[in-house]
Amino acid sequence: EIQEIHAGDKIVYLVMPCAESDVAYEASGSTGYSLNGYQIRTATDLKVSETPDDLFCNVRNTSLLAISDELASAASAAGVKWTLAETISAHEPMREHPYAILGTGTASARVKTIIVTSDWPDAQSAGHPLGEHAKDDDLARDADKAWAALVEDTDDSEKCVTVRFASGLPIPELRGELDAKASKSSLKKRWKETTAAKAAQVAELPVVSQAVREIFEAAGVEADYHPFSISDTVLEVQRDDFWFVQPRHVVPWIDWSKSDVGLRWSGMMDEFFDLHPIEESYQSNLPLVRVEGSTLVLVRKDLAQSLTRADGFHMMPLEERGISLNLDDCFKY
Repeated sequence: EIQEIHAGDKIVYLVMPCAESDVAYEASGSTGYSLNGYQIRTATDLKVSETPDDLFCNVRNTSLLAISDELASAASAAGVKWTLAETISAHEPMREHPYAILGTGTASARVKTIIVTSDWPDAQSAGHPLGEHAKDDDLARDADKAWAALVEDTDDSEKCVTVRFASGLPIPELRGELDAKASKSSLKKRWKETTAAKAAQVAELPVVSQAVREIFEAAGVEADYHPFSISDTVLEVQRDDFWFVQPRHVVPWIDWSKSDVGLRWSGMMDEFFDLHPIEESYQSNLPLVRVEGSTLVLVRKDLAQSLTRADGFHMMPLEERGISLNLDDCFKY
C-alpha cells in the first residue's frame, strides 16, 4: 500500500507491506515485551536470519521491516546508499514514560446503564476538543458542530457525560445499574464481584471505591469526587461507596498533530493510537491528571503500583499506546 504525503514543498510516499507472511527475529538473552504481549520493548543483538518470501515484509513483534537482497540490490542500483549491520545491539523502540493510562479490567464492576439523578447543568457550546486535529475519514461533518450536538444531547446519557468530561464541562449527578438481563444463575456471583471491586467500568469515566479515594488522597491527588452508587435492580441491592473522579490538573501533554485519534461518524473519540507525549510530561510529579482534549486520565506509575488487576484496574504504560501487529497480523493497540 502506498500513501502520498505532502512534506513541505515535496511529496514523499509511505510504503506499507501487504505481504501475508512475516519473518521471525532472533535476540540474545531474554526479550522484554509490551503489556499486550506482542510488541518488543527491549532486545539485545536483534537480528533476522530468515529470507523474506516477498521483496519486503514485517518483522514479527516489531515495527521493523525485513528487506530482501533483491530489493536492496535494486535500490542500490537506483542510487540508495545502504549501511548494513548484522545486528541491532540495543533495540529500545519505546522511551520509558513515568505515567500510565488509568483503565479498568475484568475484575471491575461493569455498569450497564448510567442514570442521571439531577438536572443537567448548563454547558457552554463547545468546539471539538481536538480542534484542527479532529480529522478522520469517518467524520464527514463539521467537527465543531458535531461535538456541540453531542454536548447538548442529554437524551443519550452515556455519550453526553463522556463528551462533557472530555471538554471539562459540568456533569450532573450520576448512578449506575448492572445489566438487568443477566442470567439468574450469575446474579449472586456477579454481585459478590461487584462488592469486591475497587473500580467500575462507567463509559470512559474514572469511578473508584472509597478505599481507592483514600489511596489517591494520601498520594496528594488533587481532584473533585462525586458520589456514585451502583445497583442491581434484580437483586434489589446497592453499593454506595463509589466516587466519580474529576482530576483538577488538566494538562496538554499529548501532541495531537503527531498522534492518531479514531473518530466515530458523530465526532466522538473512539480510539487513541500512537500517542506522542511532549517533553514536559516526562518531568512531572503530579500523581493524577487528565489529558486536555480527551478522556485520558494518566496516573504516575509509582501510584499505579497501588492499583492492581485484582482490584479491577488495567494500567497501560503510556509509552506502549501505539500500533503494532500481533501474531495474527491484526492491529493491537
